[in-house]
Amino acid sequence: MSTAAASRHVLILGGVPALMVALPLAARSDLHITIIDDRPSGEQQAGVFVSADDLPDEHEGLLDSIVVARWGTVIHSAGAEIAQPHRRICFVQEAQARAELAQMPACVTLVAATPKDVDPHRVSTDRGTFSADAVIDARDPQAIEPGGVHVLTCAVALARPHILREPVLVDTGTATGTGWSFYQYLPAGPTHLQIRAVGHGRPGRPIAIALDEGRLLHSHRSCVPLVPVPSDTGMPIKVPFGCPDPIFPSTIPMAYASGIALAAVPSLAEADLHAALRDLCDREIGRRSRHMQDCRELAAIEPIERSGYLSPS
Repeated sequence: MSTAAASRHVLILGGVPALMVALPLAARSDLHITIIDDRPSGEQQAGVFVSADDLPDEHEGLLDSIVVARWGTVIHSAGAEIAQPHRRICFVQEAQARAELAQMPACVTLVAATPKDVDPHRVSTDRGTFSADAVIDARDPQAIEPGGVHVLTCAVALARPHILREPVLVDTGTATGTGWSFYQYLPAGPTHLQIRAVGHGRPGRPIAIALDEGRLLHSHRSCVPLVPVPSDTGMPIKVPFGCPDPIFPSTIPMAYASGIALAAVPSLAEADLHAALRDLCDREIGRRSRHMQDCRELAAIEPIERSGYLSPS
């Protein structure tokens, strides 16, 4: 199948981050948006857990319908709470995000396909070639970045209902030999959990899930850079993913912030879109410069020192 380039047509590649980029853009009635999602159907998630404090303040009302739960939680270490401010965590529901996009002024089309070649104005896939005025790559970063935050997310269906009423974050404290520094147990439903392992600066080894705990539905590995870097002019527009939170890393906040920045560009001129994301990166790095430095320091220290680092001085 081949689609001719439509006037003011935007192609966005990716899963949930692509939906978050599309949400602010879809408020513009002059756009036609095609989202190409290459995830296997089994990996499409009920939703994604995000640090609520990292979501942009602008246009927060757009998130009201897709954020279906919010909690305040603490970090635990060997059963004891670390003296750390409560972290606000929310659950962004993927199905609701799709439903919201269907009601927006823009024409939004979702296509399940696997991208092969990606150019600034064209994407060839196993279902044909798609052309557009702009191509935005919002796929989760997979490369092992130096100092990046490595995340392994497992979706598990339990044999019996769990008792969690809020997320539980566990600091492993000392070196465990796995390479993972934090475990997160996240209630995605009465019998469903997301179990996330987070490592700082090295890929780690897979989580071993006991068979009696339930059935592994799928797992997904990504590596979120610490500092957002925009793509170069002349290349497909890459969402500048960056990780402001070394404990609860997520690509969602920067994806949503990128959508807000791109939606404010009157034209779809490539140079203007790249400039908008460069300005976003400058603002984010400036606003979170101290936090970014904390991330770098946390990536460099040994696990045995980590619990002391997280405690207030």
